[in-house]
Formats: sequence, C-alpha cells, structure tokens
Amino acid sequence: MIMNLKQRIANKFLRELQNGFYLAGIQNILLRKKRGAAILCYHGVDLLGEKKFNMRFYSVDSIETHFKLFKENFNVISVLDYFQQKFDINKFNIAITFDDGYKNNFKYLLPLVNKYQIPVSIFVTGINNTPYNFLWADFADIVSKKSTIETFRLGDFEFIRKDNRYTSITNKSLQQVIKENGTWAFKKMFFEIFKSEFVAITNEQGLSDYWSLMNDEEIKKASESKFVQIGSHGYFHNNLANVSIEEASNEMRLSKNYLENLVQKEVNEIAYPDGSYSSSVINEAETLGFKHQLALEYLFHEDKLDSRIEHRFGMYPVYSDINQIFSISNMLL
Repeated sequence: MIMNLKQRIANKFLRELQNGFYLAGIQNILLRKKRGAAILCYHGVDLLGEKKFNMRFYSVDSIETHFKLFKENFNVISVLDYFQQKFDINKFNIAITFDDGYKNNFKYLLPLVNKYQIPVSIFVTGINNTPYNFLWADFADIVSKKSTIETFRLGDFEFIRKDNRYTSITNKSLQQVIKENGTWAFKKMFFEIFKSEFVAITNEQGLSDYWSLMNDEEIKKASESKFVQIGSHGYFHNNLANVSIEEASNEMRLSKNYLENLVQKEVNEIAYPDGSYSSSVINEAETLGFKHQLALEYLFHEDKLDSRIEHRFGMYPVYSDINQIFSISNMLL
C-alpha cells in the first residue's frame, strides 16, 4: 500500500512536470530525443471530449494537438510501413489507427488527416450490411446511462441498474457478459430489449457523435484520401476468441468481401475487436489474406516473435494531451 501511494505521488508529479514542459514550450526538445516505435489505437472524435458515456472519445482540438506534436517530433508512418519496419532510427516512429469506423471520423478526423498529411488506418465493421446501424458497445453505453429500465433478463443472466450501469447478480458488468458470451445472436437479444428506447433516447438527446457510424458512401470517400487505409474490424464486432473458429473465419471473410467490394481496393489489415484473438484466429486471418493483424496487448508470449501481428498503445483521454504523448514515447520496440 505504501509503495502504491508513493508510486501514485511520483506519477502525479511526473504528469505535472510534463504539463510544465508544455506550458514552457520545451516539450519538443524532450520528445525529439525519444527513440523506438509504437502503433497507436484511437476510437472516436467529438467536439468536446465527452467522457460521460465512455473513455473512447477525444475532442477534435485534442486530436489536432496530437497531430501537430507528432509531425513536429516523431516519424509518422503507415501501418504497412510499420510492419515493414521502415523506421527512422533518429526519431520515435508511430503509426496511427482508429477503430470502429465512426461517422465522427469522417466529420472531424478526415479533414485533419488531409491537413497534416498524416497516414491513418481506419478499421470498419460490416454492421452496415445488417439491420442494425450501431455497434453493441455504444448501444450498451448509452442505454446504461439513459434507460429507465431498472432490471432485465438476457439469456441466463439477470441485470439490475445501479449508478448508471447494469450489473449481473454475479457482479459482472453488462459489457463483460456480452463480451464473454460472444455470439451475434446473444447481442441481437440484447438489442431487442432496448431498441425502441435507444431510438427515442438518441433522437431526443443529439448523441450521434457517440454511436453513429460512417455509411457506405462515407467509407468510400474516406478511402479515396491518399492518407487513409480502410481495414477490417470484424463484421459484427464480436470478440473473435469467444466464438467458434468457424464463426470467426466467416466473420473475417464477410468483412473482407464487404469492404473490398465497397472501396475497390485490397483490404489486408485487420484490427481485432476488443483485442480478442487466438492462435487459430491468427492462422485463419492469414489464410484469408490479412497480411497485417493488430491486437491491443499481446495475449500470448510467442506473439512478440510473430511477424503477422503487432500490438498497439491504447489512446484514452484520461490525462492531458501532453501526458498521453509522453507516455507513448516511453514505449519500447
């Protein structure tokens, strides 16, 4: 406990010191001394950096701050170049990715990508080809905060709402139960419980930045930028290690076919939803033509030596922008 307290105090002091560097305008001197490489994983962009639904959204001003500092101090490369290790040994090297394919990526991110000429990979699901136009995690975040339903049953699980979240009687969060039970059929049962209420909530509250996805035309237009690579984020956003390998293979195949027909380009990058994969999934993805596979954290020790897959540094607006950027550059190859 004492060591934990000391570490927290030290970390807070370090963050304040980094903020001081930024205010003094000397952060570039320190960042330019960093060496190594990392792939970054972002999600959504909004106008204000709203955190009440989840910790996945940066404000557009924050993203612009990141891009400015990246261009000034780091070597920003594509995911393809990262896998081919086209690194500048005199700089810190980064590749930038965005998961989920939100409409806010098209509205707010794409203009900044073109302005700063920064390559990004945007990973998109196949949800547009289903009767649903949202991802299950965003649906869960919004109904957990806004629903008037106090208790409900989902399959074998009973949930109660407390402190703006649903928890099972076994003390698991709604999101955790859905991840572990994996299948699309399970998620559809969940949608049907709240679907009419979700429509009413989102129509009245103007929450589109926190759940709306790019439509097919926007995905196509984004792919036309020479700085954007469209990749797969699965078809249903299932955790692929939590479904059968046959289901995982079918989902990856459907996603690849859908995106390639849409953008008329080869889609050979995949970012696993929620970072969920297995050795069988890696092998199947390679067979399907995914040359560049992205996790969050490596789940198995041997993956560090597997050239087919790379891990990523999750970007979440927990601390200040400069704190986040210093934390990125502390990563090692």
